[in-house]
Amino acid sequence: MCYFGPILQGTLGIGGALIGAASQKSAAEAQMQGVVKSMNFNLQNYEMQRQDAFDATVQEIMETRLNAQGLNAGVEAAVGQDLAGGGRTADLIMRSVKGDELRTVGSVKDNYSRKSNEIDLNKETTVRNTQDQLKAIEKSTSNNNLTTALSIASIGLGAYKSYEDQLAAKKDVWGRG
Repeated sequence: MCYFGPILQGTLGIGGALIGAASQKSAAEAQMQGVVKSMNFNLQNYEMQRQDAFDATVQEIMETRLNAQGLNAGVEAAVGQDLAGGGRTADLIMRSVKGDELRTVGSVKDNYSRKSNEIDLNKETTVRNTQDQLKAIEKSTSNNNLTTALSIASIGLGAYKSYEDQLAAKKDVWGRG
């Protein structure tokens, strides 16, 4: 009575299916870690872009104000030479220069605000894409669990069928059961 073959076949098949499932799960976990790591690097890059944009904005505002101060000083000197005591023309010129400075600074601030909002949107998109990728990996892993269970059941039935075939063959050979 040698039923060792079907038992060994079933045991090895089930063991292989379980090892394969564990390997797939490990690969999925590694893939998920990679996706999260990539997201973190992207978020860090966006924050660096924001810091660079802020630094550039501050630099541009400082240059604009410095240029405006130089222009205002030149206008004050010219007005002081030609128009004793200033007057309406001098005031209009000074207000015009100050208005240009404020418009330029406002424009620079608006540009930074738009860039910052764009970075926020990019970060949100990155987080959502990462969540979608993680869900897809999770779903494929859950499908693998069902596949593994079905594979194990199939292997078990195959081993049982092999056992039944051996019993039937024994019965046919010896004529008894």
